[in-house]
Amino acid sequence: KADCVVRCASVDSFSFPDFEKGRNTNIAAGINLSLDILEERKSQYKQVGVKYYQPILVVISDGNNNIDNDAYEMAKKRIHELERNRKLTTLVISCDEDSNIKELDSISSSGESLKITHDKIESFFYWLSRSVSSYSKGTIEKVTMKKNKTEKIIL
Repeated sequence: KADCVVRCASVDSFSFPDFEKGRNTNIAAGINLSLDILEERKSQYKQVGVKYYQPILVVISDGNNNIDNDAYEMAKKRIHELERNRKLTTLVISCDEDSNIKELDSISSSGESLKITHDKIESFFYWLSRSVSSYSKGTIEKVTMKKNKTEKIIL
């Protein structure tokens, strides 16, 4: 079972919850719940005629799936299918020193996960929000978080 802690929202409109490392991780349930929420959101947009960009799924995990490996493999296939059809972009993040990088790399069809320290997760989402917002406005922002330097490129 997975629970939704934060529904689709602007990064500026909520405070980031603290997540605790657990022993009974059901990554499949989390992935499937997230993909279902994204599909629901896209359906709502379509119903009212709102255009939207390809959704981005952010998976933050240690890569140690401890429950229902068959469901986990099916959830990864679901992600790969959506990515192959250009209906999803997936960013997989490891924020634990003991992460199973091989498993994390297999979640997205890109085969790559990002390593971000726990204290940088909030900054990552802020950067991601700014990048998506800039793209939708016709610019790409290249942000260097350490130096707080921004370079804009007009499309």
